[in-house]
Amino acid sequence: MAILIAGLVPGVTGQHADKQAEHESLTRTFEFLATVAGRLIFLLGGITITWAMFADQWLAMLIGIGSVLSARFISLFFVFPVINCLPGVIPVRLTEQCLLAWDGVRGTVTLALALSLPLLLDYWYTIQSIAYGVVLFTLFVQTTTMPPVIRVLKLDTA
Repeated sequence: MAILIAGLVPGVTGQHADKQAEHESLTRTFEFLATVAGRLIFLLGGITITWAMFADQWLAMLIGIGSVLSARFISLFFVFPVINCLPGVIPVRLTEQCLLAWDGVRGTVTLALALSLPLLLDYWYTIQSIAYGVVLFTLFVQTTTMPPVIRVLKLDTA
């Protein structure tokens, strides 16, 4: 109900208001709420992660990281050739595709899903460990190596 009301109120009350100002205000509000939610998820992730996860589940984490990277590269390199053939589309160069494939996601959704796993699930600890490993790899490896990757691909001149 709360979500329904949150969507209806701006539509009903905004009939007489300045649409541009209302849109900007709503955009700022939702951006702020998204930032708060993301930080809370990372805070919860930081509270629940343990050193034992790395000691016990390091192989599962490595397999998860490799799987995510492989899936990302494969999906992008199969999708872009099709998209590049569409009429009116500016083709995405191979170097740009490589950059997109290396550029991971920040991990908020991954952490939220991992934190929502029920403890009754037999492999919840392994799945949560894999999720944490992938997110930490994204944050500490992919994010920090992005500037050198951009230079190597010669995309810094664009």
